[in-house]
Amino acid sequence: MPELCPSWARPIGSRSARADTRSSLKEGRDLMGGSFCVQGIEPHQRDTFRAMVEALRRAAWRLRRWYAQRRRYRGSLREVRRAFPGLPVTPGVVSEEEKALEVFYRRYVGSVSPAHMTASWEVCLFLHRLVRLESLRRVSDIGSGFSSFILRSAVAGLSPPGFVHSVENDPEWKERTAQFLDSDASGRGALMGIERFLADPQAVDLDLIFHDLGGLDKRVSLFPVVLSRLRPGGVLVADDVHKPQVRSGLLRALRPGDEVVDLFANTHDAFGRHSLAVRVRSSVRAR
Repeated sequence: MPELCPSWARPIGSRSARADTRSSLKEGRDLMGGSFCVQGIEPHQRDTFRAMVEALRRAAWRLRRWYAQRRRYRGSLREVRRAFPGLPVTPGVVSEEEKALEVFYRRYVGSVSPAHMTASWEVCLFLHRLVRLESLRRVSDIGSGFSSFILRSAVAGLSPPGFVHSVENDPEWKERTAQFLDSDASGRGALMGIERFLADPQAVDLDLIFHDLGGLDKRVSLFPVVLSRLRPGGVLVADDVHKPQVRSGLLRALRPGDEVVDLFANTHDAFGRHSLAVRVRSSVRAR
């Protein structure tokens, strides 16, 4: 009579299961590889055992992924606290103003753009808090949308108020952003194309740039120019760095002294997106 609950299928918390971990993994590998070395398994039971091993493998993968995310979350928290002391680290709302902004966000993703195509609420909340914490008045979002609204709302609350250069290359999207900004009277700013932004003498020595322009090739190619538009000590927040092309493009564009801050803890969302921040230390202008 074969054993119906082999060592590798016992409950994870049992002492015997922990003791048999190594041999269990070997049995599982042998089964999945087609070498049925577990004694007592009848041929008609092999499909059942295959399914059990596959389920265990998937559970182990999910557990490893969870542990990796927890380690990264803790490391990101340490980096954010060091780079932006005083910034709330929780992604949840902590004030009445933030609750009101979240209502606007829900309305935006329900009527203007779906959530997976909109900057996440987590990164928008981070931008709003950073502007208020460091009184960043000269701000730009390259890739307009709800980020334009959140940044204008943030700089409007400063004394004196700041100004936002919102950049968009897609004419249709630019018009939709303009309509939303006009309908909600969201503060001071200008909406322009990328060429006008690059030629604008006022769009230099900026305090903060949020870079989320559509089209990954165009976004990556602009990293050196975007970094050069920041004043020494200014901050670039690059979104969608979970995509290898974006992350590697940003890291290639860094200059000596630039400080990279992992914003995973503050900006990781339900779609797996997250951001990196760069605190620039030089103001060399890209040509």
